[in-house]
Amino acid sequence: MLEATILKNLCLLNFLFRPPKQDVERVASLVASLITTDERFADLKPLLQDKMPVFQEDKRHEIKCLIDAEIAHLFGLTDIELRRVLERFDKVHKKLKIWL
Repeated sequence: MLEATILKNLCLLNFLFRPPKQDVERVASLVASLITTDERFADLKPLLQDKMPVFQEDKRHEIKCLIDAEIAHLFGLTDIELRRVLERFDKVHKKLKIWL
């Protein structure tokens, strides 16, 4: 029940809350560094700003964690709330869930 309430609140915040443009651009740049490794997403390369596409798996993992942290910060999630979201999200790799 608590998980459903948290997720509903996050969805509501997503519609009501507009983070500052520089924060959105910072997260977009991180995401672009992951997905512009595939030429199908070459049109997103301008979002990279001063970054390059990242191919190394350890660096990609680090960036994914940074994106999670940035989003959690933007939405004001506590450590407990972020852990709960990551534990419930099926796309989070099992190795990462061990660290939660």
